[in-house]
Amino acid sequence: MRKSGTIILLFLISFYLLTAANFNKIYHRDYGEIDRTVLVFDQKPIYSIIENQYNIQIEVLNCAKNESVQNQKLTDSNLLQSFTFYPYDNNLIITIALNESFLSKKQTKYYLESLELEREEFKLVLDIFSTRNPRTIAEHQSFANFYNTVGFTQKAKEHLQAIEKLRTSDVKTPPAVDKVTDDKEQQEQPITPEETEKQIQKTESNVPRTSRNIFNRLVDKLTHLNVYTGIIILVILVLIIFLMIFLLNRKPATKTPVRKTTYRSTDGFGDEDFRKKMVAKLAENGWENEAIAKEMNIKVEEVARILKSL
Repeated sequence: MRKSGTIILLFLISFYLLTAANFNKIYHRDYGEIDRTVLVFDQKPIYSIIENQYNIQIEVLNCAKNESVQNQKLTDSNLLQSFTFYPYDNNLIITIALNESFLSKKQTKYYLESLELEREEFKLVLDIFSTRNPRTIAEHQSFANFYNTVGFTQKAKEHLQAIEKLRTSDVKTPPAVDKVTDDKEQQEQPITPEETEKQIQKTESNVPRTSRNIFNRLVDKLTHLNVYTGIIILVILVLIIFLMIFLLNRKPATKTPVRKTTYRSTDGFGDEDFRKKMVAKLAENGWENEAIAKEMNIKVEEVARILKSL
């Protein structure tokens, strides 16, 4: 039972170490009404995204932070204010603080889209929009510039057309609170860049905007491990299986009986001189021949022979 527990513990430790992620760096680019932030890990981590009113938190399990990554106050972004990192146990919480003053003036709720990019490194791309539905020429221009840069030209054209309509009608739409609706026509689809290699890398897969729970992300991680990590885990699993078979089939070592030291000869009680002395002494004390033979573990005839020779 103890051996099985040790094997299971070794397996869990090996798996834990192999699936641990390192957070290597973070960088961003400001597009006015949009900010693209990229988090870089050495492999795909188990994470969840929590959207609060004026900050976005990314909780990453079993993750270590590179020492070169430090808290940052941002002065080159309209939408973002700072990056802070809080390690606890073996986990990491990354907080992206939003510019409360900027969002309060616009009276809008920010909008978040996330993408996962996997090559030699894993990149979590967060596109943070100041609003879901731009209304002014400046907002549409910012959205158009962003979509042109990331290669989503159709979206960029839609915003450029909206700018032309606003200029033609000369209507200035005041800022208003975004309306939350379930209408599928008003829901924007997650960005799928086609030519983003210049900025980060082409997108391989999209993920939903809403946070997924930790269990689902653990299952997802197991199914998206890179080839090299998968090979290493497979080799370790094979070695552990062989170790288990060896330990379970190994026969317990037989203990060699320890012989007690004896001064008696194997065929009787001591040597000849000793037997003679003992027989004579016991006979003097009134012992019968049968009692002497039994006590000294010799035959009665031998007792009689010794007494006769005395």
